[in-house]
Amino acid sequence: MNAARSAIANIYETRDGRWMQVSIVREDKMWSTLCRALRRPELEGDARFAETPIRRANAAVLTAILDDVFKAQDWAYWHHLLAEVNIPHGPIARAEDIARDAQAVAACAVVETANPEMPRTLAAPFQVGGVTPRKAGPGPGLGEHTDEILRHAGFSAEEIAELRESGAAG
Repeated sequence: MNAARSAIANIYETRDGRWMQVSIVREDKMWSTLCRALRRPELEGDARFAETPIRRANAAVLTAILDDVFKAQDWAYWHHLLAEVNIPHGPIARAEDIARDAQAVAACAVVETANPEMPRTLAAPFQVGGVTPRKAGPGPGLGEHTDEILRHAGFSAEEIAELRESGAAG
């Protein structure tokens, strides 16, 4: 059970393991709509949930009830049902969802990579003016740039060879 100040502005897990957020702000206006949509009209008449302040004081109890309600059906079922009655809600994206999200792709928040094991990844959260972003690729292999870095640090070819022979550089 998750602990929140308001059970109807909270997150819930659905039967298929997806998480969703219900975001009812105008609780007194939408409470009865939610109860009817969830096929739980008895909650509307329950004194523990009659008004917003009382509902919030009993948020833990109501959250436990709603946890069970939402776990009874898959995300697609709840999405259809809640959208039909204009209850604000939405999925909580999983990592694998983000790379396929049309809005994230259109906003350039997802970029193609040169790595076949991970063809898409999240873009940098900022862009530097005048710099063209390059296609993301896999990181270097272990020791791939060792010689170059050692030369840049002032080591001679002979010193680098000695480091390699001794096992100090790979």
